[in-house]
Amino acid sequence: MRKYPTPDMVREAGEETIAEILRSFLHPKEALRKSSELVRLAEVISSEIIREACTLEMNLLLDEIAVLEKHIGLLEKEIKARWKKLNPRTMIATLPLREIHVAGLYCEIGDASRFDNSDQLVAYAGLDPIVYQSQATLLYVKK
Repeated sequence: MRKYPTPDMVREAGEETIAEILRSFLHPKEALRKSSELVRLAEVISSEIIREACTLEMNLLLDEIAVLEKHIGLLEKEIKARWKKLNPRTMIATLPLREIHVAGLYCEIGDASRFDNSDQLVAYAGLDPIVYQSQATLLYVKK
């Protein structure tokens, strides 16, 4: 978004261009919705004072996003380094997921080899609700 820091530039870029930028950190449908909203707001802003205030606010928000992205990168790097040191030889380590997701799953579940089968793992994760049913009610209870 640094390429389009003013409402006029956002308006000129158009929804598709803005949506393409937003897709790098938002779900595609959400990016399209947000880009539409941004372009619509850019069209409404006409006063020079409002434009300057909005430009300043947008630049401050973009700075915050950049700092957060940097911190996320540092955290991911640290998690990956610790994951490599841990070097677990478990079923979870062989999952076809990004290393950062496998590390998070391992932290949440621990050593998956302690489960005799996948049903135990599903139950441990709370993904198999207990169903109580009578003629009048149907109740799902998470374990």
